[in-house]
Amino acid sequence: MDVDKIIQIPAFLAEPEADSSNGACGEYEAAPAAVCPSQTCSNICLTVTQSPCTPTTQGSCTSACERFVQYCKDCESTAQGCTTTCESSAQGCVSACEKNCQTTCESSCQTGCQASCQDACETSSQAPTTYGSLTVTGRTSTSISVRITSIPNATYYVIFCRLASETTAAEYTTTGLTYTITGLTPGTDYMLNYVGRSPYGLGPGMPSPVAARTLPAIEPWHWTSSNGSASAEQTGNAYRVLLGEIPVDSNFSHLVWNDLVDKVVEVQNAAGKSWTTTGGLTAAQCRVSAGDTLSARIYNSVKKNIEAFGETGISDVSRDNEELTGNHIIQLTGVLNSYINSM
Repeated sequence: MDVDKIIQIPAFLAEPEADSSNGACGEYEAAPAAVCPSQTCSNICLTVTQSPCTPTTQGSCTSACERFVQYCKDCESTAQGCTTTCESSAQGCVSACEKNCQTTCESSCQTGCQASCQDACETSSQAPTTYGSLTVTGRTSTSISVRITSIPNATYYVIFCRLASETTAAEYTTTGLTYTITGLTPGTDYMLNYVGRSPYGLGPGMPSPVAARTLPAIEPWHWTSSNGSASAEQTGNAYRVLLGEIPVDSNFSHLVWNDLVDKVVEVQNAAGKSWTTTGGLTAAQCRVSAGDTLSARIYNSVKKNIEAFGETGISDVSRDNEELTGNHIIQLTGVLNSYINSM
């Protein structure tokens, strides 16, 4: 092997240097073939400046040695000590693996990449060869959230989402393992799959796609038609009571209030939210029966959950005998509808 090409001996070491008073210092011996960080520059210097230099004629040798020491320091500071050899014999491994192979070569001072480094180089230069798994973690009327598993050799992932009735899929790119697909149609079936991708190509997809259905669209609250269990007439009469047009008596059906509670739960489910028991009551406990009193605790619990969608501007009712005005309830349905329309 050509030693000069391995360690790149400077030109001033290739030829003898003349001493001004005692003549030539003599031929310097070649530096060792394996120049590694484990061999100090001083040892290399001693090797190339030994005999025939004498104490009286060593001036020029010392000068050459000092220059070589500086050269060695420069090489070490730029990590060239072993890298030159590795790069010249690694046949593109360093450029393909970037720092992977270079670090291995520098640490072991080999004249080429080790087998493990070569294996790593070949592995990292491949497209993904395996597939992962996808799990649906959440749904709204217009979105589906998923979690995927990592795939070896993938630098990013491509998620495919198509209508169950079609074969063409939309593509969504992500480097993370969680993603939310938005802009979907309410109450619609979709099929989901994904692959790993690297600069060398796409990996395989899952053998079977995952099915998911968006939640149905939510109808806003209506005071002129039925919202569930109460009839359109019962709902309309309740609204007239709230406006003060007719007395409460039997005109405000408990079913209207229960429909409002159910509507809040429906919106929460579609938005990926859950009922909060800050007021100490569950949604089921906020429902009432005929003849029951709409207590302050029940009202405040429902109001608190609606306020998760927007500010109501209404204070809590402080006690059960505090009068509820029509605005207390009409304002709640207004906030609820504003949120529904924004979904």
